[in-house]
Order: sequence, then structure tokens, then C-alpha cells
Amino acid sequence: MEEKKTLPMSVKTIKFSSKPWRYERCILIEQDVDIIMEDLKQFKNKPRIPHRIVMNNQTFSIFENFDHNTVQFTFKNKYVEVENSEYPDCILLSDKRSKVTKKLCTV
Repeated sequence: MEEKKTLPMSVKTIKFSSKPWRYERCILIEQDVDIIMEDLKQFKNKPRIPHRIVMNNQTFSIFENFDHNTVQFTFKNKYVEVENSEYPDCILLSDKRSKVTKKLCTV
């Protein structure tokens, strides 16, 4: 069986909202990303919609905007897998338990 190689990754992000980004080392990161809407099958080029991500030491959450009442997905960090995407400015974020995958990209 061939061993799967992992490549180092980084994602550059750019602000789309007026809400400040937050970063507390080893505790919290909050910033803006685009999500490619793979479920919109009618589009040949899938739209990229701005979202807010918040990651703490327990969960990774995706919000529709900077309002924390608009949570779209929450993954427990211990079940999250990150992979390279076919797009150079994106990563694939997957939940091993629910099998939900989201493509997060730079804004």
C-alpha cells in the first residue's frame, strides 16, 4: 500500500468584514475566509462566499458572517482533517465523523 504524503500548507487570508480579527496564541483564532459553494450544482464555476471562521482549542466553527448567531458548521478539532485542494489558495477541511467537507479559500 502506498503511503500518502502530506505537504506543508498555509492559507493567506484577507479581511472582508469590519470586525477585527482575533488571535490568541494556542487559544483562539478568528478571521475571514471564502467557502466554495460546492452544493450549488447549477454553476460551472462555483461561487465563493465570504464566511467567518473561529478556531479555539476545542472546536473549528464556520459562520455565515461575523455574527456568532449565524453558525453554519462546527467541528471538534480532534475529528478535523485538513488536505490540499486543487486550488492553490484553498484547503479542504473535513470532519472524520460526519463526513462533511468544506473548501476554505483566501478572500
